[in-house]
Amino acid sequence: MSSHPTLYQIILTTKQVYLDLFSPVLDDICETVSFVEIEDPQAEWDSEDWYIEGHALETPNEDALKLQIALIAKSNNIPEPTISIEPLKETNWLEEMWQQFKPIDVAGFFIKSSYYQGEIPEGAIPITLDAATAFGSGEHGTTAGCLTALKELHQTFKWKNPLDLGCGSGILAIAAAKLHPVTTLAIDNDAEAVRVTSNNANINDVGPLIKAQVGDGLQDISQTFDLVLANILAKPLISLASDMAKHVETGGFVILSGLLDWQKDDVTEAYLENGFNFVKEFNLNRWITLVLQRA
Repeated sequence: MSSHPTLYQIILTTKQVYLDLFSPVLDDICETVSFVEIEDPQAEWDSEDWYIEGHALETPNEDALKLQIALIAKSNNIPEPTISIEPLKETNWLEEMWQQFKPIDVAGFFIKSSYYQGEIPEGAIPITLDAATAFGSGEHGTTAGCLTALKELHQTFKWKNPLDLGCGSGILAIAAAKLHPVTTLAIDNDAEAVRVTSNNANINDVGPLIKAQVGDGLQDISQTFDLVLANILAKPLISLASDMAKHVETGGFVILSGLLDWQKDDVTEAYLENGFNFVKEFNLNRWITLVLQRA
């Protein structure tokens, strides 16, 4: 019997405007979920085809998945996405992925795997990420946007009690700790992400500065923060706006990402209505990162 898990790739093809409707279906069964644009320069934003791509470690129930998708489509009177489920080659896909991962430079952070044997560019802040089943390598526009926003904010603001909400691989908590060495709370509702964050924090010599724990949003959190990093999705960000207002100190900042350009107005409005002021946005290939300040 192989000791390596089989990875299943699930792809839904739908229109951009329907991504939020169907992506939660994959969130429930996949380790990672991402949106991939099928570029068509002639298409309007709401008619453009996109992939929702998920990777699962357990064999998906194809019939149940198709039924769930069909019910969502029927209840919203929209076309059903096409669905593709394929097992990927049985191998140590995590190790293989990171062996092939080429270092990237994002806002002065040099992000590499532990297999990298080359030099670190002068003046760069190295972040090492090892093979792990949690989202966040710095390549995606959402993570890159958060790192860029964090680096720029650090020029004028030195946080004292930051929170990484939905920490995934822990890359944002690690970046925050390397920029400014204070204790960062890192929360995720996935115990595996919490384990990965703790492991990556230790690899990057910031283990004592990062407290990773399982949590559901801001529930059961009593303390307040002067910086919250939240790279999740548009709908959860909107639903968190009122809780953010209670947990972010006056003058504190939130860096929000995981949203596309057509979702930014709804997310921004939710935070403006809850006492935040817009500061800046970053647009990386249509993925938006918002910076807002608590009034």
